[in-house]
Amino acid sequence: FFALVAGHHAKSKASDERAFIAEAERAEMQKQFKPREVELAQEKSKVKELRAQVERLKAQLEEATEQTAMVKDDHEWFVQRTKHALHDLGDAMTRDQHQQADIRNLERLCKEKVQKVDELETQVTVLTNMMHEKEADFARLEDLLKVKERQTKELPQLKQKLERYEADESTHELAFARQLATEVFGKSLKELCVGSGRRDGGSDLGQMKSSKVALSILASKLRAMPQKIEEQAITIQRLKWEVADTRQLIPVWNAEAAEDLRDAYDMDAPVHHEVFSMKDKRAFAALGLGEHVPPYLRAEGFVRHIFVSKAELEDFIASFQKYLLSEDFKGVEITPEQLHAELHNFMKKSLEGEALTEFAYAFICSLEAHREDPDFELMDLILTGVVHPSVFNDQQELLRELQTLIRSCQEGHIEDPSGPGLRATAKHASTVSVAMREQVSRRIIRAVLRAVFPDKKPERHNALARALHTTFQQLSQAGKLPGPDSAYISDIFSTSSDGQQTLLIEEVRRQHYYEIVDCSVELARRMQAAASSGGMLEFDDSKAVLNKCDNLIDAHVLDKCMRLAWPDLDDKNPMRYGEALRRIRQGILLKPKGLWVKAEPKDVVEKLLRIGPSADQQLDPASEATSQPKRVRGAKVLDNPTLKLTSDQYNTPDGLQRVVLRGGNAHARDIDV
Repeated sequence: FFALVAGHHAKSKASDERAFIAEAERAEMQKQFKPREVELAQEKSKVKELRAQVERLKAQLEEATEQTAMVKDDHEWFVQRTKHALHDLGDAMTRDQHQQADIRNLERLCKEKVQKVDELETQVTVLTNMMHEKEADFARLEDLLKVKERQTKELPQLKQKLERYEADESTHELAFARQLATEVFGKSLKELCVGSGRRDGGSDLGQMKSSKVALSILASKLRAMPQKIEEQAITIQRLKWEVADTRQLIPVWNAEAAEDLRDAYDMDAPVHHEVFSMKDKRAFAALGLGEHVPPYLRAEGFVRHIFVSKAELEDFIASFQKYLLSEDFKGVEITPEQLHAELHNFMKKSLEGEALTEFAYAFICSLEAHREDPDFELMDLILTGVVHPSVFNDQQELLRELQTLIRSCQEGHIEDPSGPGLRATAKHASTVSVAMREQVSRRIIRAVLRAVFPDKKPERHNALARALHTTFQQLSQAGKLPGPDSAYISDIFSTSSDGQQTLLIEEVRRQHYYEIVDCSVELARRMQAAASSGGMLEFDDSKAVLNKCDNLIDAHVLDKCMRLAWPDLDDKNPMRYGEALRRIRQGILLKPKGLWVKAEPKDVVEKLLRIGPSADQQLDPASEATSQPKRVRGAKVLDNPTLKLTSDQYNTPDGLQRVVLRGGNAHARDIDV
């Protein structure tokens, strides 16, 4: 029983334990199911949200479906547009290829035209040179024609003189014999005849039986001269050999003295033609205190060398020119002798004593050292009396007129529409002043030079053109050109810090006094031709020579030249032609006719339009070129509408068609642009 009860108790305990374990497991499972319930609640809420989202997506899907249909329609429309665009692109590419082919053809034609233009320019250059040569030949032939005409006019007089000479043959033979005896042998014909031992000579030439006796004596003397000349040549050669051998015996310590002695007897030695340099430190040998020495160079012994820069000398020359052009000398004609005195007075304003003398010697030396500069060369020519001092006034007036004419022919300025215009404010004043600088083209300058110098020789005009080209090159290298074919007027007439001007202005100045010297040379030739064999010039011959120079010098100048050569008209004794020329040259400026003229802009325009064939040289007399002005590159030339009213240009179908074609070409150019 107890065992049975104990068994039941054990089972009961086991059941309680299992129940306890089951309760614990239930509690544990409840703990585990609580988060899952929360998760289940969350999942349920998510499901609700997803269902709402699905509803929204369904609505969006329906909208997207509708949009897709619309996009498909747009795509089909775009495909059609693309097909049309590709077709248009193919057409455009075809047109582009045609245009590129046309461009290549035009470029080829343009190159051919350029080559033709180059060939034509070469031909024009050749023809221009030939024209200049023909003009020179024509001028020479004109001179020859004038000589022939003068000889033709003088032919009757020559015939009369020939008849008179033939009638007085013996008298003229004796006169010619006397002239030969005097000029060749330095003796009279009587002395030659007496010295020959001929009995026919007599004591008086008038008692000779015939003039042939005197001529035979003179001929014998002349025949003997070649032998004497040959003997003298042999003697001279022997003396040269003797001098050469003697020089080898000169000791070394006397070599310098021998060299100085040789230079003293040889006027062609290099020392006599040496050009001194301003850097040569040797002292100057003073020229003495005589009256023949200019007052500013009068000194004895040695004069110390001082270096004076070219810029200082340029300033001195410019100041001296202003001094001569001042009001004190207005209307006063200064001779070269007076010029030396005025130069001395001008030096004494800033220097005195030894300093004045040293500067004066350095100044005279600089005229030789810097002779390539027109300022120094002209001053040297004036001080030596080759050119009259009034050349300063004439040259300054020339440059002033040249600059005024170029300024009146300056190119116009195109105002920028975006700029301040004519009412520029003060802050734009500097910009406007720079932009409005006066400028002129190269072709205008060439036309101005041809208008101012109408009678200048072609070779001198060519030298001016070369100087103009070099001036433009120098300004281009300095970055001062506003364009490839134009320059500022102020730069052309500018002066550097050392007084140097542009090559064009220096060439104009140099040619100015060179042509004045050429005028003196031509007058000297004519006076020499009119003088006798001894160089003596009669009063009447001088007057005749000056009257024949009316094509060279102005008439009022010729009258003054006559009064300068013979100040006392009562004393008409002959004088050496060199002395007469010196008086004329140092008393008045011998300026040739047409050295330069005061031109106007209309003269410049005439020179610009005179290029090419003239109206009477046109191949087609009925062409428009015979009436309309030609177009040039130097300026814009417009057609004259009035001339077209009376011309036959538009009275033909071709003429009218050309007008339409010209307008159509302009319209096509606008469309291309």
